[in-house]
Amino acid sequence: MNNTITKRQNSDVNIARLAAQRQFYRDEGNIETINAIFSVIIPIALAVIQEVMTVWTWAKTASCCVSILMLGISIILSSAGKRRKKLAASIQQEFDIDVYQMPWDDKLFGERRNLNDEIADASKKLLKNEQEKKSLYNWYTTAVESLPKNKAIAACQKENFNWDAGLRKRFRLFNIVLLSMVITVPIIVSLFMQLTVEELLFKFIMMLPALKWSISNITGLNEDLNRMEPIERAVYSREEKSMDQLLLVQKDIFLNRKAALKIPDWFYKHFKDNDEDREKRALELGD
Repeated sequence: MNNTITKRQNSDVNIARLAAQRQFYRDEGNIETINAIFSVIIPIALAVIQEVMTVWTWAKTASCCVSILMLGISIILSSAGKRRKKLAASIQQEFDIDVYQMPWDDKLFGERRNLNDEIADASKKLLKNEQEKKSLYNWYTTAVESLPKNKAIAACQKENFNWDAGLRKRFRLFNIVLLSMVITVPIIVSLFMQLTVEELLFKFIMMLPALKWSISNITGLNEDLNRMEPIERAVYSREEKSMDQLLLVQKDIFLNRKAALKIPDWFYKHFKDNDEDREKRALELGD
């Protein structure tokens, strides 16, 4: 074995770090799920109710008012998970730095905080669940254990990038499809039902929260993928990297984690096993 990545990533302290960062990301994800319910599910349900109650003018007006209220709630919820996301990113950075045996560079990563209290508190729930705890082992593929240290770190950073970028591209496509449906379905329905301009406007008001949710996601994902371009160039370079170069890549990964849009857990879990298997096979094929 030419490095200690596999051993270190499965140590008790690093499993606790992974459990804590997952819990913080999950808390943020729960907020985003509630946001999606307010932004997409409730407005669509109200739109259906509006169709059923076509003769009740007051029902249409009330539905539109509720939909606008949902829009305001979704804006508030969007900012509620930011602190959790930054904490999760900082804890994951602690994990990577320890697993890679990298020096902590204050100029690149900022002053190092003591996050032990947050880690101890947030990790308790997941560590009590044996199934959850088991899923945290071998965070990076064990195929790196035979590589020299710098090459192993570069492989882990590439695995991290491929997993994150691939997930964001898929989620962006999902949101583009959703946005297209939110825009086109009311228009198609209005053409078939010969609705007035006023009735069509009512339908679009009903869809405002869903429009805002999809557009915000697409905008955020585009920003994430643009921010990740320097990481992509670095991890796909065939040049063997020095520790200083690896530290610069890690800085970009850390900054992206702190700013990136949270992908919903249900979407993440759908692709998890397939993507992990792909990264293992890619590493085994070598350069």
